[in-house]
Amino acid sequence: MAGSNSNEGWVDVQKNTFTRWANSHLSKKRMEIDDLYEDLKDGLRLIALLQIVSRQPVAAKYNRNPKMRIQKLENLNLIFGFMAKNNMTITNIGSSDIVDGNSKLILGLMWTIIKSYQVGEIAVDGVSGKDGLLLWVKRSLTDYPTVEVTNFTTSWTNGMAFCALIHKHYPNIIDFESLSPDNAADNVKLAFDLMQTKFAIPQLLNVADVAGNPKPDDKSIMTYVSLLFQEFASGVQKKKAITTICKAVAMAQRISECKTQYESSAPVLLDWYTRKCAAWTAPEPTASLKSGKQLFPLQTMLMQFNEYKRNERPTFEASFVELESCMGRWVASCKNNHRDTPQMNPAFESIAVLRKQLQELEVHYETACRSHILQCQQTDAILNTVTLDLNKLDAWLEKVNQDYPADDSAKPCTNSADAEEAIEGLRFFHEVEVARYQQLLTKLQDAVQTKLAGQSTAAGAVARVDETQARFDATLERMQGLNESMQQTLAYQREVDAVVKEMRLTIKALKNEMEVLDEKIDAQNVHTIEDTSNEEALLEMKNSYAADVAPLVESEIVSVFEKDLESKRSILVSANRDTDIQNLDAVNRRVERLVAKRDAKLAELEQAVTDAQRRVALSVQFAKIATQMVEKAAAIATDINAAEGSLDDQLVKLEQLEEQQMHMKEPEHLCTLMDELESINESLESLRVFSNPHTSETIQSCRATYASLQQALMERQQALEKEIAMDKLGNITPAQLNEVQEVFNHFDLDKDGKLARDEFIMACKGLGFDMTEDACHDMFDKLDDDKSDDISLREFSTFCADQLQSGSTQADVHAAFEILARDMAITADKLHEHFDATIIDYLLQHMPHLVAPAEDKEDDESDKFDYNTFSAKLFQ
Repeated sequence: MAGSNSNEGWVDVQKNTFTRWANSHLSKKRMEIDDLYEDLKDGLRLIALLQIVSRQPVAAKYNRNPKMRIQKLENLNLIFGFMAKNNMTITNIGSSDIVDGNSKLILGLMWTIIKSYQVGEIAVDGVSGKDGLLLWVKRSLTDYPTVEVTNFTTSWTNGMAFCALIHKHYPNIIDFESLSPDNAADNVKLAFDLMQTKFAIPQLLNVADVAGNPKPDDKSIMTYVSLLFQEFASGVQKKKAITTICKAVAMAQRISECKTQYESSAPVLLDWYTRKCAAWTAPEPTASLKSGKQLFPLQTMLMQFNEYKRNERPTFEASFVELESCMGRWVASCKNNHRDTPQMNPAFESIAVLRKQLQELEVHYETACRSHILQCQQTDAILNTVTLDLNKLDAWLEKVNQDYPADDSAKPCTNSADAEEAIEGLRFFHEVEVARYQQLLTKLQDAVQTKLAGQSTAAGAVARVDETQARFDATLERMQGLNESMQQTLAYQREVDAVVKEMRLTIKALKNEMEVLDEKIDAQNVHTIEDTSNEEALLEMKNSYAADVAPLVESEIVSVFEKDLESKRSILVSANRDTDIQNLDAVNRRVERLVAKRDAKLAELEQAVTDAQRRVALSVQFAKIATQMVEKAAAIATDINAAEGSLDDQLVKLEQLEEQQMHMKEPEHLCTLMDELESINESLESLRVFSNPHTSETIQSCRATYASLQQALMERQQALEKEIAMDKLGNITPAQLNEVQEVFNHFDLDKDGKLARDEFIMACKGLGFDMTEDACHDMFDKLDDDKSDDISLREFSTFCADQLQSGSTQADVHAAFEILARDMAITADKLHEHFDATIIDYLLQHMPHLVAPAEDKEDDESDKFDYNTFSAKLFQ
């Protein structure tokens, strides 16, 4: 029966066209038609074809291996029943016609399918089917005056219409100006080749079926052109799909960058905090501390610790703040873009706990070092005091030996005054000096026995004390004998110069008193106080000195000198006692030095009190403001990470936060607190205060915190600005808005400024939205909030903007790939066709390949990608 119609050329053309069209769909189920009249008889390929183009099952059950005629008829009856159910008009065609291979009826059946699912779905400006397709061609070729299309036969013979349609939508792939209508075969071949290679549209016709043919088959041409319409009319959806994928990939890249930064920095910080917690374990006092050799090592340890606080610690503190900022950006990006909250390894909380533990260990370490250093310094101070006192005793014993030599070199007494003076001197020696220096020696013995016992560096001082005690005892014994000898010569020394005698005695007493006062003044040493910042102890020392020591210079020395010595100067002058006058001048100079020393000591103590007050006040003030500054910075960091609302709202909040805290010089603003800390730190450095026991914070750590917060705020703002920019890429453009308004006005048939339900459906098709009629009805009901059965331009524009811009969910990305794939696979060539190099590199690196089915190992699937898995992974 097939051969009975072979003499009609259009039959062969339609057979080839319909066969190739059917095979382009059946390839999805790995089926093929070789002979259209023979291969449809069992109904299996027709069932598969209808299921593909209609996207719904033809029958729940059918004969999958029909051998007998009755089984084939049953399958075909199911097909005709399905077509009737779907309002497909079938006239004078029955199942037996297909089984019998009636060529014209089979071609009619194929055309009915093509017309229903290929051509019939075309709608342009409310016109559907063949007329709608022709209207689309005419509108597309408005700018091509040399190409006139009025039908689907003679208008296509020279190939110019095919080439013009391709050039209209893809001008870069064809040089239309170089084409000539006289080269019909070349034009048709060029168009058919481009349709197959660039748009995967199978070649339904041979070149000879069109070029040079006075009247090509209209159904074949119509089928071919409908495939072009399907390809080109989906441009809007493709653009939306590309935007969706680009946006999702960009977000995935930003999240990946945050993840990479966190996972590279967090382990380093965790390791550093762990090592430093072990390193800054406070030193414990040991027996070796008593050796006196621990002061330098302890000072070195404290110096190293202070060096660490100035240099190493601020760097890692800044890294911590930066890590906290990175964590905040990571979490915020995931939260703002429908991602799950990221699982961080190591956890940020564990690093924060270690940081807090390290801060506590640092305080304990510094406190212990300072305590041990103070103990060593106190030991050194005691040893220095003992040495000074021993030197004083040695000097006194040496002076005694010089004044009262053991041999006969001493000047003999030549008068009673000399004898009496000598005896009085011996009496003074025994009653005053011996008691005083015996007390000093006893104090030294007590010091070496109670405070320096067992210390190796004090061994020399202990030996000197024992030696001095022996010399002291020997001197006392010798002076006792000298006193007895002098008593024997007293009878010869009766005449005494009363004035000189009295002066000499007064001078001696006065010198002794000055020495005592010298010692008392020297004893007021601010360095004996453990903490030079101890205002109370320094104030007590100053008040004690001003009340108990300083007045004695005036009452015991100056007044006695003026009354008992200076008053006798005229007698010495008149008597020409030059030696005694020189002695008096020397005493006067000594008194003046003592007065100056008294005043200098009082000024020193007052300055020490003032400095202590300033040190304490400034240290406390620094600690208070530093704590306030760090807490303020932490609160700001929390505000940065906790910013919520739309992306624009978040950016406005961060800009306001930066302006207020980083630039406005208002009380308690961060920049104001930082300026105050810098000023206080400058004052502390002038007072030589390099560590603050009231806080673990330093000016370096505060600077690092401030700088890191500035960096975190800037990076967060930049990230938001980037996200806003990326988000706006998907917004409807002015050109698209004009097109939406033109379509709205065109389909507003009654010109009431609103679209009724049927007008809305035609408008959607006019814009090329890929929506079924049921989907259009559902969307209309959703937009019609007030149930007035019509929608306004604003509502329609909002709907169109949503259709023309991309979303940011997994469903958006998957749907975008579906649009680009068009029921086929995504290949590397298709990616290069739609995306720029940056996006292509990311997609090729992260999108997995499809695996070929086991029963079809001959197909090469190596260039096909699994966009379903990729879309899911983007949002994990």
